[in-house]
Amino acid sequence: MSKQPQWHLVDAVERNRQNPDTFEIPTKTDRESVKAGAFVKLIFEVPETGGERMWVLVSSALNGQVKGTVNNNPVTPGMPALGDQIEFEPKHIIAIFGG
Repeated sequence: MSKQPQWHLVDAVERNRQNPDTFEIPTKTDRESVKAGAFVKLIFEVPETGGERMWVLVSSALNGQVKGTVNNNPVTPGMPALGDQIEFEPKHIIAIFGG
């Protein structure tokens, strides 16, 4: 039986630091103040197959930990699926919509 690839989230703050002119992210204040009901975009990567940007519906945010539900059907194998619950940090947020 083959092992399922493991996904991880890209650190958007680090990516922005490396590419400030071409990789923009919301301000630290905006990322740290997301609330339940907001949609945030994260970059999911699987080393063996690539990555994709997907929207997550925030269900809670407390003390730097954010929880939400994946709101996309991924194309890349090994990604979390529509409806999966995930946890992440404000440093992973590349875009915010609503909330």
